Formats: sequence, C-alpha cells, structure tokens
Amino acid sequence: MDLESAVGDYSISEKLSVADTVNEDTDTGLSEIRNNISDRWGEFVDMIAEGANKSLVSLLRNAVVLTLTDEKIIIGYQNLDIFTEEKRRTIERYAQQFFNKNISISYKEDSTGLDISLREKSDLEKEKQIEEKKRFAGQDKKILYIKQVFPDSEIINITVLKE
Repeated sequence: MDLESAVGDYSISEKLSVADTVNEDTDTGLSEIRNNISDRWGEFVDMIAEGANKSLVSLLRNAVVLTLTDEKIIIGYQNLDIFTEEKRRTIERYAQQFFNKNISISYKEDSTGLDISLREKSDLEKEKQIEEKKRFAGQDKKILYIKQVFPDSEIINITVLKE
C-alpha cells in the first residue's frame, strides 16, 4: 500500500500522523506529502495569478498552506488583517473554479506551517541554480589555474554574458 492511498484527503497534520504509522521511512513519506501539497498549492496560486491582482498573488506566494484537501484549505499567515473581505471572496471564487465545487477556506495566524511558502521554495531553487553555476564555473581551465595559483580563492560572483 503506498502512502498517498493510505492517507487520502486529510489535512497535512492528519497525513503526517498517518505517515508515521504507514511508512517505515517517515522522512520519505513526509517529503512526498509536502511536495504533493506544495505542488497543488502552487498550481492553485498560478491559476489565481492568471487573473487576479498582483498583490493577492504575492500575498499567497508568501503564505503557508497548512491544510489543502478537496474539501478545505487553511492558509497560514503572520497577519490575517491583510486578507481583506475582497481578497477572501476572490480566493473563494478561484477555489471554486480550481476544485469544481464550493470549498471551505479558513485562515490561521501562523507562518511556521509544515510546508514552506512558494516564495521560499523559489528562493531555494534560485540558490541551487547559483550553486550549480558556481560548481560548473569552478571546472573551467582558467578558474582551475587561478585556484592553483591562489589556493584559498573562491568564486563569489558569476556574471552570465550573453553571446
């Protein structure tokens, strides 16, 4: 039995407790659940980005999804006052489109959820890309020669030149 079929549509906290009992390798199970929820949240926010104002999209990219199922969404944010009635109605309207039914949406004062915000995920991806570029640049013949002459040197900045 795989983890997703065992946990079904529960909130992330409910899934985490099931993951502890279903999956011997809990880290793998938790990672899979987080990735699935994060991907689905990303798809939902991307759909909103196609038609809503940029401030709402930015707000959602910085929010943390605490629960995401076909029945409910709980959005965590450090200041709930920023979710005006208009923004809440817009989110509900898009959720109805995304899930093809009415869905319960609630907000909780929390910025530490079990999933990272989409903004943080994007920043981590950019950091990985920069590290990969540094690693690649570090293999260049000229860089290797410089490192031979100056053994304690390190690559600090990379400028990508357009050809």
